[in-house]
Amino acid sequence: MNELSGVIIGGSPIVVEYVSRSSRARKLEALRQRTLKSGFDFIDFWAIDFDYQDGQPFEHHWQDYRTRKDGSLKTISDAGFKKYPKPAKYAACVKVVDVFGYDTSITVEVKV
Repeated sequence: MNELSGVIIGGSPIVVEYVSRSSRARKLEALRQRTLKSGFDFIDFWAIDFDYQDGQPFEHHWQDYRTRKDGSLKTISDAGFKKYPKPAKYAACVKVVDVFGYDTSITVEVKV
């Protein structure tokens, strides 16, 4: 369905705008709404480097990913990482790849 909408701004003539409610626009809006409800639906893969060293390659100490047979994704690591040699502050890096192929990572401080 298509709509026309008019707007009057400070006594100016009516500005008519054509608004398309195409199938594509509806799908994009549904996708936007879904991301607001659960961003985890768009995560395809994520991994943790529990002892991240800046300037060193990322090490996959734990990871989880979706498959075609199993679309579930763990949201809590079950790695039980026990490599920290002594109580101190360490850095952990979490890497995430979404279903569109974009990746991002964040480094957080871990106090042991």
